Amino acid sequence: MESQGAYLTRVKRTNRKTILSCLKGSDALSVADAARVTGLSVATAAPALPEMVDCGEALVLEEKKSQGGRPARRFAFNPDQILIAALFIGVSHEKEYLRFSVANAYGEIIDSGSEEKAKITFLDIEEVAIGLSGRHPKLR
Repeated sequence: MESQGAYLTRVKRTNRKTILSCLKGSDALSVADAARVTGLSVATAAPALPEMVDCGEALVLEEKKSQGGRPARRFAFNPDQILIAALFIGVSHEKEYLRFSVANAYGEIIDSGSEEKAKITFLDIEEVAIGLSGRHPKLR
């Protein structure tokens, strides 16, 4: 049988995944928007969004001008939380080349480059991969 603490941790994780999924599908959400869209209570969504900002999953956007009252903070998905690299090895005019690109979760290229040598070796590939992981710690 699952302990109450383990159960609450699992529920909290599920709620965050639900909110994150909604953030990915929208431009921005306030706490009230997140609660409405997900069906969670405002009391549940309110602490989850700042926690998601703290761990890099979400961003706080600039506040909109208020039309009376305090403006609501708006949150958005952080596409740079998830990065992917692509390496391509090819041959052109008797030389080999190694091209690389790093993209975020929206497919936006945030880094790219290429090397051309007489012969591309595994060590060349490893060197590029290590360099990319050093420049982009969130690379998976």
